[in-house]
Amino acid sequence: MKKTIYVLALLFITSSYYAQNNLNDNTCATEDCHGSIMKKANVHSPMNDGCTTCHEKKNGNHPGGNGAEFGLIESASDLCGTCHDTEATQKVVHMPFYEGNCISCHSPHSSDLPALLNGANQRETCEQCHNVEVAENNFRHGPFMSNQCTSCHVGHQSNYESLVVDGDPGLCFQCHLGKEEDLELANVHPVFQDGCLDCHSPHSSPASNMLLTGGNELCYTCHESIKADVTAAKIVHDPLKNGECVSCHSPHAGELTNLLVNEQPNLCFNCHSVNINNKERYIDIYGRLSKEFVHEPVFENPCTDCHLPHVSKNTKLLSAAFPKGNYTKPKMKNFAMCFECHDSDKITTKVTTTATNFRDGSNNLHSLHVMKKKSISCQSCHDMHGADNKHNIGNVVYFGKWEMPIGYKVTPTGGTCLPGCHVQYEYNRDKN
Repeated sequence: MKKTIYVLALLFITSSYYAQNNLNDNTCATEDCHGSIMKKANVHSPMNDGCTTCHEKKNGNHPGGNGAEFGLIESASDLCGTCHDTEATQKVVHMPFYEGNCISCHSPHSSDLPALLNGANQRETCEQCHNVEVAENNFRHGPFMSNQCTSCHVGHQSNYESLVVDGDPGLCFQCHLGKEEDLELANVHPVFQDGCLDCHSPHSSPASNMLLTGGNELCYTCHESIKADVTAAKIVHDPLKNGECVSCHSPHAGELTNLLVNEQPNLCFNCHSVNINNKERYIDIYGRLSKEFVHEPVFENPCTDCHLPHVSKNTKLLSAAFPKGNYTKPKMKNFAMCFECHDSDKITTKVTTTATNFRDGSNNLHSLHVMKKKSISCQSCHDMHGADNKHNIGNVVYFGKWEMPIGYKVTPTGGTCLPGCHVQYEYNRDKN
């Protein structure tokens, strides 16, 4: 009996000693103790060799002690360096890596993420320290939204700022494949040459296309003079007013000057060939070019010969003064736009046989219409772009909302008109 008790005591002491000192068969990872540390998808390979690969007995009895009986065989940073390269050799080093604080990002035992990362996903791991989320931003970069931080960043060290895997814009070109070719175009936006981050946010943004800000405010960061013009202007081009610079300009590069997305007039016809604003009164400029008679400046020159592209103090963004409606005051400065090409004698000389063909004998009918207290504007008879009659006289013209008929007919020595504003008159240049 005594012999039996002695044997049992010896077995108990031996098993206790074994449990406290020999961990190579992973007795630590039993359900009763540290059962969860090896249950995740990716297990740290030293775990397969046993816990004493990294841990050793320090003091006290285990598992009956206070929990500090085992410790690492050396400092955490030195221990990781036994297998992993921990030398900082590149320009930018992640602070936890530099400090040897590996377990701030990595689990030492097992993880469901690659590289034994802590957290439910990469972004959760990173956001333990890096809070780059902005709640009010409605737009998020795909890799960021997909919790794939390492699509752009490396975890330990890099030769590039913010630990990115390549410089700006090289990193962006890894996904945005066509943009690198834009650098070979004839005209490259200088800010694009410098990289992408001057205009785009890499994580989240309040504006589409990951722009740092919406509307034209981003463009105004550099183009301050245009912002000043817009602030002071009486008339602003609708795309500019609505924050749509890219309606006319490429933000990256192009073959045309000023980074225009198309040649004039086709660029302008992107809008001025359809009723984009659903206006009751709408003039189809593109349709006017199919008329038999097209105003020479429209046919031969770009639209910006008469219209300013951004702002103007004149109606219709004209580069010089012109009446807004059908009537104006009989001052030549009100017709400055027309006098860019036409001689003012057509208007001011009341009696002439040379200044104009719109005369009854020598009586200048242009002057008759214009040089009076209630001066009639050119647009009351002429279409400035194109018309079905010579001299760009329209079949109808707008008088407010009314499409007023002109009733113009040509004769060998003049013509007749029966507009909505007076009875039929005839003029004859050969009249004595």
